[in-house]
Formats: sequence, C-alpha cells, structure tokens
Amino acid sequence: MAKFVHYCLPISLTIIAITKAMFLPVLSMDPEFPSLTEGGGSSFSIFAMSNLLKESDASLNRRQKRALSASYRRCQDCPLKFYKLVFIYLLLTAGDIHVNPGPNYKYPCGMCSKPVRINQPGIQCDNCSIRHHDTCTDIPVATYDRLSRTGEEWLCNRCHEPFQFADSYFDIDQSLTDTSPNSTSADEDPSTGTNTTYSNPFDIDLPRGLKLRHLNIQRIRSSYDTLKLSMANKPFDVITLSETNLNDSVPDGSITLPGFTLGDIDATTLTSHGKATFISNTLVGRRRLDLEVDHLDCLWTEIILPKTRPILIGSVYRSPNSDSEHLNDIMNNISNALDCNYETLILGDFNLDLLPIRKKGLTKNMHAFMRQNELSQMISEPTRVTPHSRTLLDHIYVNRKNHVTQSGVIPTGLSDHRLIYTIRRANKPKSIPRRITTRSFKRFHQESFVDDISKIPFSCIEGLDDIDLMWHTWKTLFNGVSDGHAPLKTVAVKGEHTPWVTDEFLSMTWERDHLKKVAEKHGSLDTWTRYKKCRNKLNNLAAQLKCEYFQTKIEDTKNDSSKLWSTLKEAMHSSKHRNIPNIIDDGAIINDKSKIANAFNNFFANIGSELASKFHTGPHTPSKYDTLCNFQFQTVGIDHIEKLLNCLSPGKATGLDNISARLLRLSAFHIAPSLTYIINFSLSHGVFLLDWKTAKVSPAFKDGSRGQVDNYRPISVLPVVSKILERVVHDQLYHYLTGNKLLNKWQSGFRPGYSTTTALGYVVDDILSNMDGACGKKKYTD
Repeated sequence: MAKFVHYCLPISLTIIAITKAMFLPVLSMDPEFPSLTEGGGSSFSIFAMSNLLKESDASLNRRQKRALSASYRRCQDCPLKFYKLVFIYLLLTAGDIHVNPGPNYKYPCGMCSKPVRINQPGIQCDNCSIRHHDTCTDIPVATYDRLSRTGEEWLCNRCHEPFQFADSYFDIDQSLTDTSPNSTSADEDPSTGTNTTYSNPFDIDLPRGLKLRHLNIQRIRSSYDTLKLSMANKPFDVITLSETNLNDSVPDGSITLPGFTLGDIDATTLTSHGKATFISNTLVGRRRLDLEVDHLDCLWTEIILPKTRPILIGSVYRSPNSDSEHLNDIMNNISNALDCNYETLILGDFNLDLLPIRKKGLTKNMHAFMRQNELSQMISEPTRVTPHSRTLLDHIYVNRKNHVTQSGVIPTGLSDHRLIYTIRRANKPKSIPRRITTRSFKRFHQESFVDDISKIPFSCIEGLDDIDLMWHTWKTLFNGVSDGHAPLKTVAVKGEHTPWVTDEFLSMTWERDHLKKVAEKHGSLDTWTRYKKCRNKLNNLAAQLKCEYFQTKIEDTKNDSSKLWSTLKEAMHSSKHRNIPNIIDDGAIINDKSKIANAFNNFFANIGSELASKFHTGPHTPSKYDTLCNFQFQTVGIDHIEKLLNCLSPGKATGLDNISARLLRLSAFHIAPSLTYIINFSLSHGVFLLDWKTAKVSPAFKDGSRGQVDNYRPISVLPVVSKILERVVHDQLYHYLTGNKLLNKWQSGFRPGYSTTTALGYVVDDILSNMDGACGKKKYTD
C-alpha cells in the first residue's frame, strides 16, 4: 500500500493543483499542519484537502461529503487511507472515469436491464434484437399464451417494428443471437443497414451422411439458372422439387443439374403441378412406378446404398385448394409406401400449417395420420414467410427418427418458400472425379517435333510380313518421339461451366438472397418491395446475358454445322451423363471397377446376338442388278493418304494407341509413305489390323435406372489411323455403287448432297402432285 501511494500521490497532488487553479478560486490551507511524510515532500495537508472537497459543491452530493468528513475524522491518525479515498473522488470529479457498470448480462431486459433468463418467459424484438420480460411489457397471460401458440406478430414499443415471440425462447438458438442494443449484424453495414458481403446460402457446413432437400420452386424455368449455380458444389445428394410447372413441350434433357441425374420428372397436367427428383451421380436409384397414382403429385424413388437396405424417398405436393378426399388419397398412397417395410423419408409441400399448437380441420387429420403410422415431423421453423404471415407448409416425415442427424430450413430467394433439408446417417459412396489421359502440349515445339519425325526410319517395316508386327513397330517409333515432345498426363475433368455468368450476376444473386432474409426478418413492406425489385431485375439480367451470349456464339458458328449444333445443344441444356454409379446385377450391388467393366463388356458383346435371335427371317431373293464389272479394292497413292491425314480434325478423340490426330496431321508429309505401305498391304491381302479393331468403349446413359446395364448404349473410340483406312474403303465402295447405279434414287441418308430435307421434299412434292391431279402416283422403289 505504501508503494502504491508513493507512486500515485504526486499524480493526485498535481490533479488537485490543476483543479484549484481552474475551478476553485479559494483554497484554505494550514501550513502548520504536519506534512504527509517526515522527510518533507508535499505541503498539502489532510485539512487542506478536506476544505478543498467541501468547497466543490457541484462535484459531490450530500452523502459523499458526509462520508468524506467522517473519513477525515477517522483517518487523522492514518492519513494514507484518507489520501487514497480523496484520490478516488478526485478522479470521479475529473469526468473521465465512469462508475463500474457491474456485471454485463448476456440477455438484459430492454425495460429493467435485468437479465432475461432462459427459464423465464420473454419476448425478443426482431428489429433491435432486445429481449424483454413478459411482466415488463404488461402482456396479459391469455395474450401471452395465444402468442406462444401462433405466429401472430407483435409490435415493440421502442422501435414499433414486428418482433418475434419467444416462450422461454421456444426452440430459439440463443447462441446465435446478439442482444446488445448497440450490436450490428455481421452482414449489415452500420451506416446504411445494407449487406456488404454476400455468400451462397447453400455453402453451409453440414454433417456427413445422405443429404436430402426439398423446395417448392414455383416455375423452375425462371429460377433454373440460379438453381444450377447454387448446386455447383453439390451440397446435397437428393433434390426434390415441386410446382415445376413444366409441360410436355420441354424435353427432360433440358433440365439438368451438374453432378446429378434426373431420376424422375412429371410434366404439368390438369391434375398435376409438376415435380422432379434429382439424384447424385454417386448414388444408385430407381423410380417406384408401382407406388405412384396418376392424379396425385407423388414421386417415389428407391435409393440403394452399400451394406444397407433400400431407402424409400417420397416427394409429395398437395394443392392448397384440394379437399379432404384428395388428402385421404395422399395418406393412402403413403400407407402403401410404408407397407414396403423400408426406411421412408417423405419430403414435400403439404400446404398444411403446423405452427399452431391446436390443429384443426385437414391439419388435424394429417397430424393424427402421422402419429398413427409413427412418423416424425422434422421441421419446426416457418417455411413460407410473406409480409402478412409465417407458416410451416413444407414438411419432412421419417419413420426412423434415430437415423436422422440434422434437419432444418435454409432461406433462399429462389422461391417464396424456404428450402427444407434433412441428413440421414449413412456411408454413401464418395464422388470420384472423371479423369482422362491426354497429351500435354504446354512445352510443345512444332518445328522440333517435325524435325525429329523426319529422322525416324519408318521404312524398316517394309521388310516384315506380318501386318500386326508392322503396325506395332511403326507405333513404337512414332510414340517414342511423341512422348518426348508431348508427354501423356492424367487430368481430372472439371464440372460444367456456365460461360455467360458474370460477377454482376453473382453479386446480384447473393444480394437477392440477403434482401429476402432481411424482408423475412423485419417484415416491413419496404424491405419486401426491395427484395421483389431485386428478384425481377436478376431474372431480367439472366435472360439478357444468356441471349447475348448465345446470339454471339450462333453468329460465330453459323458457317460450321457441327459447332452450330453443339451451340444449340448447349442452349437447350443438353448434357451427357458420364459418371457411372454402382451396378445392380441379380439384386446385388457391384461397386468394384473391374467387375462393373466386365458387366458392361458382357452386355455389349452379347446384345447383338440376343437381338438377332428374336428375328425370324424367311426365304428372300435379292434383287438382281446388271453389273458392268466385279468389285475389287485398288491400291492408293502416297498423295492421297497425305491428303486424308491433313483433313483430320485436331480435336478428334484418341484411341487406345494414344496417337493424337494433331501429331498425325503435323507429320503427314513424313509418315504418309509408311502408312500408305501398311494400308495397301491390308487391302491387297484382305486383312485388318487387330489394334485397329480394338476400341475404347464408354457406356452412355440413355434413360431409366442408372444401376441397370441395359439402360446404357456403347460409344466406341477406334484408333485415329484406322479412320484413314475406313475412308479409303468408303471412297472406293461408294464410287462403285454410284458408278453402277446400284443405290436407290430415293436414298437420302449418308450420301453427299442428300439429307432429310431432300427426302421430305420428295414426299411433299408427291402429295401436292396427287392433290392437284397433275400426274400419277410416283413410285419410291424401282
């Protein structure tokens, strides 16, 4: 204590001197009073300090002066304690020190400043986030009970804004709420109250497991682009949509999501509002048509996971104008699905508000049905928020609640409904990216490559008698140089790219979601108006950006039919499903890659003979043609082979020999003689190389279940050099057929100058001619 006074006393005396000079014109001092220390020091005495404080009436109240005088009388023998007390009071009179506010409560009441405890009934303002005791707001008990059972809005006396009611903070996560009056949301600018940083609402951390979500999309065509971008990171495994409002004119392939397969889709009819289910490419699922009813908006999908019984997922939509009979049909359909004795998860928009505690009418019937069938409803927050109401219309029902790890609601601007989700505990297959082997041309030098190719002695193959050995030698020499200049590498194929999306579009997308969140929170008409304007502006911007992008691309590719068709497919959202999930064979799931490849190989190798056995051919006598000469293959020259090599497309797919069409085209002058020798040897001896008959087969998904091999068709990629021999054979055979007039004159397919347009022209001309009676009926066969 003595050390503390030794350091602080000069400071306190300085403060007293300054206070005397500035504020106190008179200072009574007794110079004869003993000093503070025996060794001299300051001449201020206890008596002088007491008089100083007594004269400062504006600084101390009566109780403080009385306490100071009593301390003076008690501390005449102990001046240090008195000086310490005087120092504290002087600091208070300086105006720079505030009284200790006491404990900082986590949730202080906005009226009495006392803490609002968790076990106490309270109300939380949705505008300023301040909580109040129910007794401080003078809310009657009956009103309090009524508000706790309904979503009725309440007006805060301080800010006159709607705020959210909480009974002991009904299901409100208090750890996520800041109740400080001066606090500002992390997403808002304190000066403007607007969002300054944006984030994708679907970029959230969710626990591991089978993630399912449902959204009432309300016309998917207007929200398709934003939905596609939000699903780019594939945060969910199964996506169900209701009220898609798609008709039969929209092809199924035009509605796709990156990384997902369109498992089920139904168009809008007189009794249906449209629905769709998307399944991740890593899962195996099949549609259960036996559980579906024509006049109900119910889709049922069976998901098969490794080492797990099948899981049944239902997507349900009930129109708000439907009657009790329609609801009974839905409940009967759900009962039929539960009879399968599978784990069942039902997601959908039932248009039945479950927020009120007391259920009435159809809601009461649905609630009783779910309790009777031991189904648990996993959603407890409002799923549709408007300026005038908060309702829980979207539900998730499960029959095994212990398997569900998390459920909730995610606000989104895609629709006026919120997204609902649930996570089922499961060890789902990992997503394996598609990898391809290609050549790296990063450090490729064309002149150096051509120079090295010119030094290779390809003529050494002329001394061999086996054509397969010839090709093996030629391939080894060519790939030796190619690997040195353009080595092989394995790369992962990235996801689908949306080239027309700009930073402005992404920023406006996030702003729309933020405004939707603010509008749901505050509930004022102004915030809802701002959200709707931003939403409409975003939809117009998306249409404008897509229109400008495709108009420019079509104008650039109008002279190239193949690129033009690729652009049109891109505009129609046509996509190819390349990822192959687990395969179901005889009821068992096959997840080993080699076994999956063998299953496809056996199916593709035997499908031809199986189909041929179903046709019964009778005796047939082919038509006789007068031929001028017999057909025989002719040898070709080096110039012709060089010309065919230069006509190769550089982007042509590479076969199993890893010989690139680009490298063949660059070295056409030097490799044409050796390739001409091999091709002429094949034509003259009537043999076809074994390597040129070996193809790289990729299964392409058609329709139906992705777990069935018969729902795929093969795509074969042959070596590029084999295309040269094919072209030589085609040219000679076509020249023979046309020169001898062996082709039907109405044959329009696979002929230069002929197409479906010419075939249609023949038919239309024949119809019009017969209608006018200008000529007799034409015959389409000779």
